Amino acid sequence: MEPNEQLTLIIPMLKKVAGGISEDQLVGATPCAKFTVEGVIDHMTSLATGFAPMFRGEDPTSTSAVPSDPDIIA
Repeated sequence: MEPNEQLTLIIPMLKKVAGGISEDQLVGATPCAKFTVEGVIDHMTSLATGFAPMFRGEDPTSTSAVPSDPDIIA
């Protein structure tokens, strides 16, 4: 499976999971002692934002590589 295909499957799943987390759960512990629930979400979205331009064949350091569609990065 190509990276873009993986993202097409993963992003809707992650949005569904994150959408089911209440605000009071964000400070909760996770199996990774370094991260709260909010920290895991931040970590995943930061990585996705960094890797997405590379999957599109763009320079990840370019500001034009960051998508402007809030639905993609939300």
